[in-house]
Amino acid sequence: SPQLAGCLGCSWRCGGTDLLLALSPKDLLGIKDIGINPQVLGFTLVISLLTGIIFGLVPALTASRANLNLALKEGGKTSATDGGHSLRNLFVVAQVALALVLLIGSGLMIKSFMRLQSVDPGFNSENVLSVRMLLPASKYREDHQVISFFKQIVGQVETIPGVRSASAINFLPFTGLAAATGTEVRVAMPGYFETMGIPIIKGRTFTDKEATEPSHVVIVNEAMVKEHFPNQDPIGQKLLIDMMDKPEPCEIIGVVGDVKHHGLDTEVRPFAY
Repeated sequence: SPQLAGCLGCSWRCGGTDLLLALSPKDLLGIKDIGINPQVLGFTLVISLLTGIIFGLVPALTASRANLNLALKEGGKTSATDGGHSLRNLFVVAQVALALVLLIGSGLMIKSFMRLQSVDPGFNSENVLSVRMLLPASKYREDHQVISFFKQIVGQVETIPGVRSASAINFLPFTGLAAATGTEVRVAMPGYFETMGIPIIKGRTFTDKEATEPSHVVIVNEAMVKEHFPNQDPIGQKLLIDMMDKPEPCEIIGVVGDVKHHGLDTEVRPFAY
């Protein structure tokens, strides 16, 4: 019955939500906000009740208006009026139409999901483990303290058996976070591109010396080159990164492949590392 189907659907929604939360990564942003919307739940219950009432009441009313004498005379060949038949046919057509709409919608959703699965994010996520850290500002006030901490942590992680490479960056792809600058900027340590499988298109990556001493160098993505340095060599060009009290021009030392930081269905923006 519609009521039973509605109750089962609500029960599955509650259990399914708990199951999805249990299977989801613990560091997934916004996972604590996932829950059942009371308005949607109430709408589902009302629709289930109305569906049961309507589909139960209409046949009863149709049967009550049937001409029993005519039905008996005709040997029980007909049990309802022509109006009743038309109404039933209308309901059948409506059900078939709704089922067709749901089937088409499901097919389109599956097709969109398959397309997203085939999109290249620009990095290799297989066998990659990410850990988020937030250092207390009261203890790590200076930049050199933060750099020293992460350099030590990365060095220790690289000594773990089975670890091929390790690095650090302030904002990972798909986290929805970014630096508040005109052009999006990521602060990355040496080895980040190799660890994430991001191809080096031209030039070179950062060295350990550049990671510990102010050197004013920057690595850009292909989208940056296409937008700001078309038909010219970007290596050696200057960029002004407005992230410090006194911004200074930074020299482009390398170009890396585009990474979809904000989602598989979004366009790649110019990035600087």
